[in-house]
Amino acid sequence: MNQLRKKRHERGLTLQDVATAVGVAPSNLSRVERAQQSPSPTVAVRLYHFYDQEVPLELILNVDASAAQDRAA
Repeated sequence: MNQLRKKRHERGLTLQDVATAVGVAPSNLSRVERAQQSPSPTVAVRLYHFYDQEVPLELILNVDASAAQDRAA
């Protein structure tokens, strides 16, 4: 289970609850949670703050941190 979904379940929230709070459709949030879609940078930041910065932004953006470091080098 990915960290976004895990945090949502830990807090007893539904997809609809989180989607409404961050301003996206529940179907889009579901795809983000399943790593089938990356959120826009704006939505990623909203999710990051919604979950009190407990989920790394790289994971929310579905970015492989090691690949990102390789590209930066």
